[in-house]
Amino acid sequence: MKRFLSIFFMLGLIILSSCSKEEITEYHYISLAMGPNVDLFLDQEDLVTHFAPLNEDAKILLAGMDLLDMTRDEVLLQLVDTLIDTGYIDILSVQNSI
Repeated sequence: MKRFLSIFFMLGLIILSSCSKEEITEYHYISLAMGPNVDLFLDQEDLVTHFAPLNEDAKILLAGMDLLDMTRDEVLLQLVDTLIDTGYIDILSVQNSI
């Protein structure tokens, strides 16, 4: 019986290993907490694949924004500009830290 289970287990491993030839995709994750809290998910090329507002301020901030397929740097610049425009960041204050 043990021999049968061993053979069955080995055949299962061979079948599973031959079926999964897909490449593993690496993703990056950035979480921004600045009043509005936003999570960004990026692919290997640092393009945004998904973003999620984590609170009401973030939902308001991201309303109408389409960040998909933008680079990490483009998204961060757009978010910082929007934060300045909406008063979350006061560029004249010495209390800001980024």
